[in-house]
Amino acid sequence: MPGSPDSPPPGQAAPPESRRRRLEGLIIVATALAVVLFAIFEFHLPQSPGTGSVGTNAVLVVLINLNMILLILLVFLVGRNIVKLIFERRRRIAGAHLRTRLVGAFVGVALLPATLLFLVALVFVGNSIERWFNEQVESSLAGSREVAQTYYRGLGETARGFARGLAERLYAEGLLAPERRDALKRFVEQRRAEYQLDVVEVFARGQAIARSRRSELPGGIGLVPWSDLVRRVGEGLEATVVDAAGEADMIRAAVPVLVDGRAVAVVVVDTYVPNSVAKRREEISRAYDEYVRLKVQRQPIKTAYTITLGLATVVVLFAATWVGFYIARRITVPIQRLAEGTRAVAQGDLDQRIPGEGHDEIGTLVTAFNRMTAELKTSRTELDSRRRYLEILLANITAGVISTDAEGPRRRCSACGPRRASGGRSMRCSPGSRTPRSAS
Repeated sequence: MPGSPDSPPPGQAAPPESRRRRLEGLIIVATALAVVLFAIFEFHLPQSPGTGSVGTNAVLVVLINLNMILLILLVFLVGRNIVKLIFERRRRIAGAHLRTRLVGAFVGVALLPATLLFLVALVFVGNSIERWFNEQVESSLAGSREVAQTYYRGLGETARGFARGLAERLYAEGLLAPERRDALKRFVEQRRAEYQLDVVEVFARGQAIARSRRSELPGGIGLVPWSDLVRRVGEGLEATVVDAAGEADMIRAAVPVLVDGRAVAVVVVDTYVPNSVAKRREEISRAYDEYVRLKVQRQPIKTAYTITLGLATVVVLFAATWVGFYIARRITVPIQRLAEGTRAVAQGDLDQRIPGEGHDEIGTLVTAFNRMTAELKTSRTELDSRRRYLEILLANITAGVISTDAEGPRRRCSACGPRRASGGRSMRCSPGSRTPRSAS
């Protein structure tokens, strides 16, 4: 990527340090996301009535342990970079102080709003949970459940009253005699239509001797002679039960027909409760049972929400810390390389090239440094060529060379050094003279 401090020069592979940092960054991002996702998944586990199923509790424990392990890994990875930064600062490595300030600035900027949001969310969640379990909500749910139970209880009492009246009429009119079965069936059909009952059944000697039901009711909703209700009432006790009939409910009231204190028959009156009413009653009962269960677990619920909010806050802080490290590295690493390159250029090494050229401010600075070193190297090469050219030129000139300064022209011999005359005497030029003089 252009302008990146960790990008290698063209044609070169990424250095091990760059690959390690990228891998470390990916691990931190993946760990933070896993912590958040596991925390969210914990609140979407299916809850069974009561204290929770064994499978749900086992999954919850596994998720909590995974969250703790991932959080420890996140702390280790970020803490390792913090410790490394502290040691770099103590060793006075170039860019360590600026990197520390940038990381501290990012952490400080993220710490205040994250902590404020955590506290506000904690107070809001606590107040919301307290409002969930206040007396008004509980009384409303309990009242709704009581209304549903009273409705069913009223239907059961009404059905039992009709069953008692029919049992007395059957005994008084002698309709239970075997020879009066047809009269019994006509009597049951007439009374059911007269009282607008749903189902009326009469059982005796282990069989159904009369049965009448409303025509629009679904089939297969009657009792069998060997059912628990018929056997229990056959012992002389009255009973009322609620049975499921598909998605609807059947309220059954059974009364024995007693002769000399012994039950000789059982009269059953059924009331059909439509699906909508039965479903609404079931929803009310389930909601109240769930409310009672959650009320017992009010403090654990607060703790769970607190842990989740704390995890989110920690992840935000660690993310801000890592972003601070990342941005600080993008700024300080090129500056560190520029400082090292400047020292090398000051020592005469003009072959320095810094990777990371780009169009941003740091990349522009790196580009200018590389262009400067290239121009300096070109200038040095030209100066060296000119110097060598003059040395060669002066070495091959036999006549004198005149140079000037602030004091005026001066005559010097070629190569500006002592020369030997043919007689073996040393010849040198004196300042301001026109002819060389001999020196012994």
